[in-house]
Amino acid sequence: MILSVSCSPGLEPILSRELKHYDINEQTRNPGRISFKVDALKIAELLVNLRTADNLFYMIGEFSAQNFDDLFDAVYALPWEQILKKNDKLVIEKVRSRDSVINTQSTVQAMVQKAVYSKLCSIYHIQRMPETGAEHHARIHFYNNICTVEVDLCGMPLSKRGYRKYPGLAPLKETLAAASLFNAGWKASMPLDDMFCGTGSIAIEAALYAMHRAPGTRRSFAWEQFAMYDGHSVLDAKETARAKAREEPEFYITASDIDPVMIDQAKKNARYAEIPLADSPQKPGIYFTVADFQKRKPFYSKGYVITDPPYGNRLSNPLEAEKLYKALHEHFATLYDGFDISSFSDREDFATLMQAHHTRHLKITDGRETRWLLRWKQEQ
Repeated sequence: MILSVSCSPGLEPILSRELKHYDINEQTRNPGRISFKVDALKIAELLVNLRTADNLFYMIGEFSAQNFDDLFDAVYALPWEQILKKNDKLVIEKVRSRDSVINTQSTVQAMVQKAVYSKLCSIYHIQRMPETGAEHHARIHFYNNICTVEVDLCGMPLSKRGYRKYPGLAPLKETLAAASLFNAGWKASMPLDDMFCGTGSIAIEAALYAMHRAPGTRRSFAWEQFAMYDGHSVLDAKETARAKAREEPEFYITASDIDPVMIDQAKKNARYAEIPLADSPQKPGIYFTVADFQKRKPFYSKGYVITDPPYGNRLSNPLEAEKLYKALHEHFATLYDGFDISSFSDREDFATLMQAHHTRHLKITDGRETRWLLRWKQEQ
């Protein structure tokens, strides 16, 4: 089977390394996408364990389509009976066309669904699809008159871990939080600090990683509704993942925010994720506290900082941003000598503002928002 995994454009190198951890070494990389071949037994392991991927798709077919007759015939020939059972429903949720003759979304949606249902009705010996069963989502891509058809294996995006009941304002997506940990090379043996924690994305993802808890053990997946699904591989993958998890916390994570409401919600999210909370920074677990970053000192003499300071719609005007970044630079320069620091920003010149040298700079596109993830070693 050919699978395609998506991520925020800019994170492909991080996702690629994560895939190699699961012995997927032969990869084709495009902006925001990595495709590869696996057998069906591998799908469950990836769904349950991937931390930096947004979605996973089954690429059911790729073919040339110069007109709608070509499209109908090629889609009809695909093995849809492996995906949809007799009562299931297919939704063509997205059509994209670039440099292709076929470029009308509504017509493509109607034509593809007609071809699929015609094929299935002939196989199941029925006149129409009842559409009372599971709902499956497909995407159609045209590029240079080559059509790619893919079916969603996830259901909800993989970033939906199931623990964030309180998202807060402009929350950092869980997959981006996990990617920032991998980009920093953080290990659970080192203290981690986030002084703009919001509702806790970075701290909670770090704790899950430190405790070897797979992100997908608390949710279901669209793959489990496929006609060719074996009925047990996802459950097996979850049990295997749970067996690897650590019960006792062996990490020290501190997370603060100036807003007590955010801290209260972060604690609730952590409890939903079953992450141990600490009542002091000297105890293992996540220590959440209400604090203005300018009025607090590091809790440890060395370690990592990974944070997502306010920007964009979380600040009232550009002058407020300039004031914040100046204060942040002074704070790091004064108190965090020797720390490994990573920070998200909406400024391409953030390294200059922080007077950071020997940096690792990632440009990330997340929906309509472009942000940069900067990593540097703080030096006096």
